[in-house]
Amino acid sequence: MAYEEITNKKFLNSTGVGHLWEKIRERYDSKLDNVTAGNDGVTIANNNQISVQVSTEADNRLQIKTTGNKGLYVAPVADQDTYSIVKDENSGNYAAVYHLQKTPNGSGTPVDVGAAINIPKDMVVQSGNVETKDAAGAWGPAGTYIHLVLANADNSDIYVPVDSLIEYVTSGSQAGDMVVVAIDAQHRVTATITDGTVTKAKLAQAVQNSLDAADSAVQSVAEGTANGTIAVDGTDVAVHGLQSAAYQPATAFDAAGAADAVLGTSSDLASAATVYGVKQYASDIYTAIQALTNAEIDAAISAANTEIDG
Repeated sequence: MAYEEITNKKFLNSTGVGHLWEKIRERYDSKLDNVTAGNDGVTIANNNQISVQVSTEADNRLQIKTTGNKGLYVAPVADQDTYSIVKDENSGNYAAVYHLQKTPNGSGTPVDVGAAINIPKDMVVQSGNVETKDAAGAWGPAGTYIHLVLANADNSDIYVPVDSLIEYVTSGSQAGDMVVVAIDAQHRVTATITDGTVTKAKLAQAVQNSLDAADSAVQSVAEGTANGTIAVDGTDVAVHGLQSAAYQPATAFDAAGAADAVLGTSSDLASAATVYGVKQYASDIYTAIQALTNAEIDAAISAANTEIDG
């Protein structure tokens, strides 16, 4: 290789450049010659082009798309296997039991794949809320879900679709109704009984019977308009055994103790104006009469007759 000095710097002359190019080409050619196919899936053409070799077996669905989204492509088939998850009607000691089932070729009788999926009964919900998903994801298609987070080591997510459920309710109550139902923004329902609106017909039959008995009972008792009566519910009712003496003034009767004074005592003399005094007076006269002789009696009778005749 030749060099020439130009201002204390070295460079290749035309001979050196040609020599360098020959060396580079030799190495390039030898590199391509050393490339070989590692397996039957790769081929190398004579013009050093590398391509993927696709098997021509009849059941091979792998192909190379040369239009549109180019590259290796596996076309779908209508009779491919399908999978589904089925829940047991009787879960036994578990909260639920699920099975992954495969339907061969997309038709026929499904068969279980792998072990059953057992959901323990003691699984606790850590939190939950209602979420609306605008796009499909791990929860399923877009829609409204109840999102539950389980209190396990993985904080597992469970999404329950609720699109088919009632999303909201409204109250049909009006102010003044017997029962007013209210629903707040958190969908909590409360009911309030309006004062003074509960009718007797809404009460238990035993309570209605008691109220009927109370309605037929006396509601008011007052002084009657006539003596010897009381007013019951506005109608005068005579009081049995209540005679006129009950409503006479006190001055119409002797004062208390007046009869004792008239009676007197057994020691009263004939001159006393008492019952015992009269008794004593009569006793004295009887005694005096017994002491009279027949002549005195006759004289007294004769004197009386004379006084009457005169």
